[in-house]
Amino acid sequence: MIQAVDDMYRPDNGIFQYQSSFSGPFGGTHIPFWETTGSAMVTDAYVRLTPNQKSQRGTLWSTRPLRAQNWEILMRFSVGSETRLGADGMALWYTKERVLTGPVMGNTNIWTGIGIIIDTFDNDGQRDNPQIYAVYNDGGFKFTPESDGKKNALGICSAPIRQISKTPEEKFVKLLVRLKDKILYVAYDNSEIITGATNTDWIDCFEVKVPFPEEDKAISYYLGITAETGGLSDFHDVKSLSTWSLRKARDDRKEDKNKNTKDKDTKESDPEPPSKQKEPSKEVTIGASASEIVNRLSELEKKR
Repeated sequence: MIQAVDDMYRPDNGIFQYQSSFSGPFGGTHIPFWETTGSAMVTDAYVRLTPNQKSQRGTLWSTRPLRAQNWEILMRFSVGSETRLGADGMALWYTKERVLTGPVMGNTNIWTGIGIIIDTFDNDGQRDNPQIYAVYNDGGFKFTPESDGKKNALGICSAPIRQISKTPEEKFVKLLVRLKDKILYVAYDNSEIITGATNTDWIDCFEVKVPFPEEDKAISYYLGITAETGGLSDFHDVKSLSTWSLRKARDDRKEDKNKNTKDKDTKESDPEPPSKQKEPSKEVTIGASASEIVNRLSELEKKR
């Protein structure tokens, strides 16, 4: 069985999707089933989406869709530089479109699907960045990051994930994203950059319903990771991305099986129509009196 670098975090009933995952060492400038554009470059240990330079855009997109409606993703990433302020941020995408560029962390501002945006620049001056928020777009509107997601976000939380360091790639934050039955759950773990701890301590971010249309089976959605810098800059690095499709839990499968069996039993126990009902049996009944048995035997003999 192919395993992920983060296999110790494998979700219950999770099946590893190797074509929608990656981890170092990469040993070259190309990652199988993934494509880089812009300023993104593959090092031996991680993917650097942007260097610590202004006005950069880098993207990393899967070349094959994630063919699962229910899935879970664990991403290890780092954002930061030696300056007190950085910008603009990065995002994890689950969209029908791929390899487009634009003003939303390097991606287009019109898309179909979900964007999990890690926004490190305080556009609206509320002093609540860095933030993580999710935006669903059905392809019908242009998203503007100047509001820090507040106008369109399904869920949002403040998350201290940015490092002030010359070498932020030495420590990584974990991001957990799960989509199950159209419910999106997001959590993060920043313990490595805060305390240096290597154990996982998840912090809940939000859990929201995603308004996917009923007819949308989400079988052709691609994964992407993008980053952008503007007037300020940061390193944006990704160490690994582990993706699992989610099967139904054993209890859920057992419940479905019991339901199907119950429905079958109910159908089979339905009474037959009157025209097909059997005539009452004329067999001798155990426990009948001797005279009754003699009389019934006599009647049967006459019918012969």
